[in-house]
Amino acid sequence: MRTWSRAAALAVGVSIMTMPGASGSSTDGNDSSQEREDIARYAQSEGVSFDEAYDQLHWQPEFVDAVENLRINHPDDFAGAGIDEYDGSPSAWIGYARSTPEGGLPRVDGVELRAVENKGFTEAELIAYAGDVAASYAGAGGYRNFSVTPRHETGRVVVAVLDDERSSEASAAARNATPEPPHGSKLIEISKPAKAQPTLRGGGRLEATSSNDLKCTSAFAVQNSSGTRGFLTAQHCTLPFTHEDTSGGFEYGATGVSSHRGYYGDFRWYTTTTSELDDFQYLAGYWRDLTDIGVPVINQTLARFGHKTGDQYDDVYALGVWSHIDGVSTGSLVAMDNKEADVGDSGGPWFWLSKGYGIHHGHDYIGGCCVLRDMFSTVSNATSTLGVTLSTS
Repeated sequence: MRTWSRAAALAVGVSIMTMPGASGSSTDGNDSSQEREDIARYAQSEGVSFDEAYDQLHWQPEFVDAVENLRINHPDDFAGAGIDEYDGSPSAWIGYARSTPEGGLPRVDGVELRAVENKGFTEAELIAYAGDVAASYAGAGGYRNFSVTPRHETGRVVVAVLDDERSSEASAAARNATPEPPHGSKLIEISKPAKAQPTLRGGGRLEATSSNDLKCTSAFAVQNSSGTRGFLTAQHCTLPFTHEDTSGGFEYGATGVSSHRGYYGDFRWYTTTTSELDDFQYLAGYWRDLTDIGVPVINQTLARFGHKTGDQYDDVYALGVWSHIDGVSTGSLVAMDNKEADVGDSGGPWFWLSKGYGIHHGHDYIGGCCVLRDMFSTVSNATSTLGVTLSTS
């Protein structure tokens, strides 16, 4: 919630130093000073001039009073009222069930008021009908989560049902228990508001299902010839784990499709219970589009991202490296100058700009007995060996 100082009013050219209550006491009884202060605050919040804010707002209390007078004195005719979106000239509408009664359209200086006739229902009838609908959906329909919204502009009463477990039979029962809508109105049901399709992106976090501990990092999104999408990571990153964009994000299950660890490197692709986008995380909380595969050369500078150590930069030391660890040989690896990654970074992306170069493998003593270096499998080997392509759209 915004808080405001008197400087806010001064900033748009309105002095409140002489207003009653400037020292903190109430300004009751001085509508003019209250109006100036409130309009000044509104202008500040919306980034408009005081004059524009004044033109948009100063007449509204008078209009509201006129509407209330109609509501009280013409209940069988009044069908709601509203203020139009401001487009530089203030305007509003007043609805009537039939024709405009004598004296039914008030005058508000400087404001275009229009009558909307023959709506067929009154404001009170539409509100009462919304209450009947709510009772029917809670009762006969047995719904636990829904909302009912009367829209006086259109005469529609919109029911938004949120219960996954409710059936079409429940909807029919609710409708059957609801009286007919007033003339000119209509009941509209949204059986369940459409949710945005959940998605995941490369460079995600692979967490152990039993503890939420970090196991590995995902690399890039891929797809097979039938369009099924998934993600690449290291072959030694094994299930069970869940895939999420960042720590604390929505978690989705994964299923292994095919893998390879040997001559061509160390990689596996998985599908998930949601859709994988072509974006990949290159910096914690930041993503970019993946556009192509890159093939590294000696001394080329590349970037890496992993959920354990974050983003790092290093230069290519050697290509076509073999590493034999714990009795398992892995070939066709790219070795870097330094060892900067750690457990939890395995499977993450090596890249430059929007090109994907590699899938992090681990580290070994490369080029001598005492120099640890990071290593990765090439994306080009992974896609050709596993029969997938990078998802670039």
